[in-house]
Amino acid sequence: MDGLRATLCALVLATPVHAGWVARTADDGALFYGFAVAEGTGLAVRCNGPSRQGLPVVSVGAHEEARTDPFHLIYSLRPPLMEAPATGYQRSDVVIWSGGTGYRLPPTIWNELDGEWQVQVGMTDALSLSLMTSADVVVGPEAGPHTRVTTDQMNQSVAEAMAFCVAEYRRAGLPAPAPLDQFWPQANNSLLADDTAPTIPDGMVDYARAHIRDGCSGPAQIDDSAILLGEIDGDGQEDAVVNWGRITCTQGLPRPFCGASMCSADVYLSSAYARIGGPLNLLALGVQLQPLTNGLQGVSLGGSLSMCDAAGQTGGACNFIWYWNGAELVQLK
Repeated sequence: MDGLRATLCALVLATPVHAGWVARTADDGALFYGFAVAEGTGLAVRCNGPSRQGLPVVSVGAHEEARTDPFHLIYSLRPPLMEAPATGYQRSDVVIWSGGTGYRLPPTIWNELDGEWQVQVGMTDALSLSLMTSADVVVGPEAGPHTRVTTDQMNQSVAEAMAFCVAEYRRAGLPAPAPLDQFWPQANNSLLADDTAPTIPDGMVDYARAHIRDGCSGPAQIDDSAILLGEIDGDGQEDAVVNWGRITCTQGLPRPFCGASMCSADVYLSSAYARIGGPLNLLALGVQLQPLTNGLQGVSLGGSLSMCDAAGQTGGACNFIWYWNGAELVQLK
């Protein structure tokens, strides 16, 4: 990517939007997703890849999802940040200035299905790395108009989304590229956290509640059964499971992590939270904690009809149990 040193003139049209950036992670059974979104601005970055659950993308309606290469991000620019084209669906003049340095994006394509301009950029690209440290971002065609985008919570949100995807790529056996080591010094040893990353708390419920606030971009109605507490990983500290199907956000989308029938289930393990940069993300039609013969608890997830049929469990509802094997959360076969 070209580095453009540029003086930003009086073409900056918008002041920062105060909603700030938020990070979201999800797993629909076919793909995992990491998002960092500058709310209300039209700018976002995301990464994805094959879910450990291994469902066909068609079975969860993800077959038209724009896919990223491993250790890459899709940059999304939506109107009004970048207007939809009247003619022509590709342009090569889009620049993002981060920390005063201009980076010309590769050819940027208008995705009619998603209603946004999209371009794929490596996580190790100077632009992507800068979003985890920069305090100023301006976006637009090189000749203008330009828009200054909020950087409130940007560094943390981009780092969280990237750390989640990096952990998932590594789970699939892909080594993290060396430049990521400056943010996660031992990324290739499964330690995806720097010195400022959260340490293991007395309990995971506080992290769970904080992520609910972030996911809802504000307050939420949390049912009594929305956060389940138990001993899942055997380290003597309480773990938490969040069932997004039992949470109603009071602003924006009421159920941002639910599809037509299934919702995300976030698993907060005290022995793994710090090194993976957040919770483990699954998909469920109902969530329970299931006592196991080893004295610990498993996470029992209700499956959809297609999931049950694919597993040979016909005749109605079924459940899949995930347990901690000492190194990772895996499905009981």
